[in-house]
Amino acid sequence: MIDWGPGGRRSFDHRSAGWPLAGKHATTRCESCHDNRRVVTPAIARLLAANPKRATFLGLQSRCDSCHFDEHRGQLGQDCQRCHSDEVSSFAFARFFDHARADFPLRGKHKPLACAACHPQATDRAAPTGSLEPRADTFARYKPIAHGSCASCHRDPHRGAFGNNCADCHNENGWDVVNPSRGLGENFHDATRFPLKGLHRDVKCKSCHGPFGSRPVQYKGLAFRKCGDCHPDGHEGQLAARAGAAPADCGDCHSASGFSPAQFELEQHARIPFPLTGAHRATACRNCHLIDAELARRIDPAVRAKLARQRRPERVALVVMRPKRAPGDCSDCHRDPHQGQFTAQTMAGDDCAACHTTESFAKIRFDHSRDSRFPLTGAHGKAPCASCHKRETIRAGGPEAVRYKPIATSCTSCHLDEHRGQFTARAIGARDRREARAGRDARDGREPRDGKDCSFCHPTDSFKKTSFTHQDRRFTTFALAGKHASLPCGSCHRPVQLAGPSPPAPDAIQTVRYRPVPRDCEGCHADFHHGAFRGFEP
Repeated sequence: MIDWGPGGRRSFDHRSAGWPLAGKHATTRCESCHDNRRVVTPAIARLLAANPKRATFLGLQSRCDSCHFDEHRGQLGQDCQRCHSDEVSSFAFARFFDHARADFPLRGKHKPLACAACHPQATDRAAPTGSLEPRADTFARYKPIAHGSCASCHRDPHRGAFGNNCADCHNENGWDVVNPSRGLGENFHDATRFPLKGLHRDVKCKSCHGPFGSRPVQYKGLAFRKCGDCHPDGHEGQLAARAGAAPADCGDCHSASGFSPAQFELEQHARIPFPLTGAHRATACRNCHLIDAELARRIDPAVRAKLARQRRPERVALVVMRPKRAPGDCSDCHRDPHQGQFTAQTMAGDDCAACHTTESFAKIRFDHSRDSRFPLTGAHGKAPCASCHKRETIRAGGPEAVRYKPIATSCTSCHLDEHRGQFTARAIGARDRREARAGRDARDGREPRDGKDCSFCHPTDSFKKTSFTHQDRRFTTFALAGKHASLPCGSCHRPVQLAGPSPPAPDAIQTVRYRPVPRDCEGCHADFHHGAFRGFEP
C-alpha cells in the first residue's frame, strides 16, 4: 500500500524512497525505470512470476547497471559512480574521473587532446543479453591502451636513427621542445657534430632535415662540413679558382652570424693582386664592386629546382667580385680630370701613378724641375699653380678643366710686357734699318737684336732686379762715362704716354722709354754755343 499524497503519483517525493532523483533522473518518466523486467529482489520477483499482470514499484536496485547498459563493455568495472554522476545532464561528462590517477597522467600537449585522439572507437561483435540495449555497436577503447613508449601512439620521424627512447630529447611540452632534464635544453644540437651557432640557431629543423618532396626526413648522414653542402654559391662561381670548379670556402669571408657584412678586411685584400693603400683603404666596397642584376639570371636550373623543393628563397649576391679591370689602371675606375692632356707616353706608362699617389689625388709627386721643361726658380717657385694653369675648355663641347699641356713658357705668355714692345725683335730690327740708312753700323755690338726673352735682363727673383748694365756691350753700345755714369736712369729714360687720348686721361697707359733714345749730345743737351761751332764737329 503506497500513499501518493494529495498530488498523486506524479508529485511523489522520491527521497522518501531512499533514492533522491537528480540530473536527468528528475525528468525521467516513472515507467522508464519501474519496469517489471528490472526487478531483482527475489521475493518481489516470485510475486510477479505468480501474478505477471500486477504492477509494482518495488524490487529495483540503485546500481547504474540495473537500468543502463554498460557502454564500456566491462572495461572499467561496474561502479559507474566512480566517474559519472546523475547530477549532470550528460553521461558523456565523467565528473569524477581524473587522468592523473590513471597509469598515464596527462601533461603538456597531451592535456588539451580530445579523448578520442588516444581512445579509438571499437566495434562490439557480441550480441547483447538481458533486457538492456546498448546505444550503439561501437564503444571507446579504454583498456588496454599501449602507452609504454611514445612510439605506442606517435610515428617515429627519425625512423629509429636516435633509438626508441624519445624522452632522451623530447617531452610532452612539444615536439620542438628539448628535454632540459638531459642537460641539453635549447642547445641540444651542441652535442652533435654540428653545433648550431649564429643564425643557424633560428633556422627551423625542417629547413635542413626535411622532408623535401618525396625525400623523407633525414637526421643522420647529412653533409655539413662545408657551407656549400647546404647553401648554393651566392656568388655564382665568381670566386672559384677556375671556371666550373667548386667555389672557395665561404668561411674565409663569412660567418654563421650573418652573410653580410663580409669579414673581408684590409689584411685579406692585401693578399690579392690589388692591395688597398692610401685613400683606397677608406673607400666603400660598393664603389668598386658594382651591382650586376644579370647575376640573378645565372642561377643553375638544378639549384633553382632544389631551392623550390625545399621552399627556400633564391638569394644571390649581385655584387661583381672580380671586376674586369687591370689592377694598376686608374682610368678603369676614375674619370680623367685632365681630359686626355697626359697620354700614356707622357706618363711613361705608369698611368696616373706617374704623378699621383693613393693617399690623396691632390697630393702629387710631380717635380717641375725634373718632370717638365720649365723649372720653377726664384719667384716662380712661390707662385700658386693656378697663376699659370687656368681653367678652360680643353675639348670642344666638353667641360672646363685645368690646362696643363701645352703651356707657353715665354715670359710674355704669362706676364704683361712692361716695356710695351720696345725690346721685341720687330722693334730692334726697325732700329737697325734706321741706323743702316744713317750710315751707322750698330751691329758691332751685341744688343739683343734677336728679340731675346725678358730673362736676358731680368732674373726670376724679382722683376725690378736687373742684370742690365750700360758698360756691357751685350746690352748696349752706349757706355756711360764721366758725368753720365752718375746720372739717375730717369734723366735719360723718362716716362712716356702710349697711344691714347689727348690730353692724357688719368688712367692713360704710361711706360719708361728705353728705345729708341737719342745718342747725340744735342738729343739731350741744349747748344750753349748757339751754332757757333756748327761745321767744326769732330
